Amino acid sequence: MSGRPLIFGHRGAAGLAPENSLPGFERAVALGADGVECDVHLSADGVPVVIHDAAIGRTTDGGGTVESLMARELARLALRRGGGPLPTLDAVVDLLAPTGLLLNVEIKTGQRGRRYDGIEAAVVRSLARAGMTERAIVSSFTWEYVANVLALARPRATLGLLDRRGLAGAGGATRALASARALGFDGLCLPAECLRGLRLGPADRAAVWVYRADTRAGLRRAFAAGIGAVITDRPDLALALRDDDPPA
Repeated sequence: MSGRPLIFGHRGAAGLAPENSLPGFERAVALGADGVECDVHLSADGVPVVIHDAAIGRTTDGGGTVESLMARELARLALRRGGGPLPTLDAVVDLLAPTGLLLNVEIKTGQRGRRYDGIEAAVVRSLARAGMTERAIVSSFTWEYVANVLALARPRATLGLLDRRGLAGAGGATRALASARALGFDGLCLPAECLRGLRLGPADRAAVWVYRADTRAGLRRAFAAGIGAVITDRPDLALALRDDDPPA
């Protein structure tokens, strides 16, 4: 990617509305973000549900785990802070489909890192049902998920997610990017703090996306680094800074 980085609302617009809520995704749409990011777990009966944690207690009025409950039980839960019902991936896809925005789906693992059987196919079906495959980015810290998605469909982009420890374990950004590309991925998604000391050429930097760029200073550093996209809790701030600071 060249030019200005894309701006994605993290978990909808987590700094402005309840995370992974339909009002949060609507807020990002209204702001004019390029896309939104959401997290997906799988219910006991195989329905992709949009929530960050494997356990539901932090963000909803319920208890237990996503994988232990049926979709109909999860549908009765309410998100905290007035976020409305816990959304399915289908609900988020249906909201985004008419807007033209991109959708970054991060596929999660269950309790204690247990992998969900069939979550890749369920995500692909949800995207294809609404004609969103070509506007979807699929990412995960579990790279096997992303590779399995690629065996089923061709989203707009696929990304291997890494945290600081994972990046160090991969031998740095150059080696991690080479590993991702060897699997057919389009790039990496890294925490914004890993941009310090990033040793990649301009073409390779465009294949790097960042998350946790939520302050004015952090966003400016991300934009100056020449990366491909920023996933931020504050899409309002990111859009204002990007559009006020056109690239040289």
